[in-house]
Amino acid sequence: MCFQRIFCTLVWIPFLFLTACGEREIEVVSIALSRSSAELEIGETLSLKATVSPSNATYDSITWTSSNATVATVSDSGLVSALSEGNTTITVMADGKRASCSITVIKGYVAVSSLTLNKEKLELFKGETETLRVTISPDDATDKAITWTSSAPEIVSVSGGSVSAIEVGDAIIYAKAGDVSAMCSVSIKPVTATGVKITGAKQSVFIKDTLWLSYGFTPEHAEPVPMRWTSSDESVLSIDQDGVCIAVSEGAVIVSVSNDDASLSDSVEIKVNDPYMKVGQAYSSKWGFECTVNSIQVSSSGSKMTCSVSYTIKNITTDSKLTECLFSCITESGESIGQYGFYGYVFPGESVSRSYSFETLSSDPFVKLMFSNPFSNPVVNSNAPDLVWDITRFYN
Repeated sequence: MCFQRIFCTLVWIPFLFLTACGEREIEVVSIALSRSSAELEIGETLSLKATVSPSNATYDSITWTSSNATVATVSDSGLVSALSEGNTTITVMADGKRASCSITVIKGYVAVSSLTLNKEKLELFKGETETLRVTISPDDATDKAITWTSSAPEIVSVSGGSVSAIEVGDAIIYAKAGDVSAMCSVSIKPVTATGVKITGAKQSVFIKDTLWLSYGFTPEHAEPVPMRWTSSDESVLSIDQDGVCIAVSEGAVIVSVSNDDASLSDSVEIKVNDPYMKVGQAYSSKWGFECTVNSIQVSSSGSKMTCSVSYTIKNITTDSKLTECLFSCITESGESIGQYGFYGYVFPGESVSRSYSFETLSSDPFVKLMFSNPFSNPVVNSNAPDLVWDITRFYN
């Protein structure tokens, strides 16, 4: 009996030891995730992996949660699904230990699926403009930038959907967004001229002046029509078919431009004035003298040019003794050649007549005769013109 009790005891002790060892639990020390943060586009998924340490730890289960399930959800296996824009935190737990991953959900790229224009055909007159409008689908497309092009920019230009008719003809306007495009056929029609207007005209010009005239049609972008220039008196002012006018002599002319049947026409009056003083006519100077050039004679011999001048000056003041002023001949290069001789006083009412000859090289001919005041005579008539005579009129 005693032997039996000892035997049973020896058998039962190892059994108890083995049972105790089999039921021992290993505590979870930590848990970690394969990602600490991530950015997803709406509709994307991300598989997170949880690692428990130690690997033989004893725990009941792993739980997954999302702090904002409207932004992203997480399955029991760690699969994150992005639902809407925003932020959320995915948390995994095992036996009281936890780890988390910050998730940012963005809209992502939304491609343009279709693009339409409000007009597929467009007719414009030259010079007109019209704006094309674009409808893009879907509304939340990421890149709605439109690229506009014209198949013939010299006929039709386009900028930001604004179409400008430049010349008569046809072109196609293209609008493109991403890989999607739409087009509009444009036809430009001519504008018929209803009127014409001369431009560049002056009311008056001086002899030898050149004037460049032009014209424009109305409406502004009307098609050009052949026109012809005419002058009512070519001896006063001539005009060529390029609109170049040359003032020839004193007078007034009517300059006109018109088409063949005169259905389009315009005209202007232009006066031609003589900018120079006349021989034989008395003029008042600034310094109290009345000057009359009685004659001008020009001759050339070899390399020399001679200009002979006779004149009369009169002191027209009532109380001023004036120092006699002089005449000078001005050459083409601007050189001034003055008279030489006695310069005395001229008393009120007194007249002095003189004759002088001026010489220059034929290569630098005389062009003007001027009355000037090299002395100290005061200005008594500030409104008097400069006294200048044209010598070139007396060339042989």
